[in-house]
Amino acid sequence: MRVQEAKVAVGIHGRAGAWLDALGLRCARFDSGAIIGAAMSATAIGGSGGTAFTRDCGPGAVLHEITGINGWAKAPVNQSWCSEINLSTISVSCRNLQTGEIDSLTKVGGSSSCILGKETYSFQCGGNGLVRGFVVDSANTSTYVGYMLDLSCR
Repeated sequence: MRVQEAKVAVGIHGRAGAWLDALGLRCARFDSGAIIGAAMSATAIGGSGGTAFTRDCGPGAVLHEITGINGWAKAPVNQSWCSEINLSTISVSCRNLQTGEIDSLTKVGGSSSCILGKETYSFQCGGNGLVRGFVVDSANTSTYVGYMLDLSCR
């Protein structure tokens, strides 16, 4: 999933419960090193389960880093229904374009029934790079979001 050419990622939106049911980018126009106008939601991939969420960066900030868990481990601490193949959690941090200050937003996904993750991920665009999209595995994308594989940067 990617934002349009003259836009950058300034947040995420979707639906979540014990894992990510749907995920999409929030984007804004970018010109001459600044955010111009309000954030808009790009089309999300995934299904309609879970609870709706939106996590937007503050004014003048862009997505900087994404971290989280790809799948829940098959382990005694997890319930048997905890999925091994879906994106389990996502956390994003934002970078203010003027000050360089980094701000972490509240994690999405996860459950007290699903505790131990299968594998963690962490991606960011180097230097002053700007996030333009996410690369996710296509497993179950009509119902859930697959693994987070990488970022698309500008």
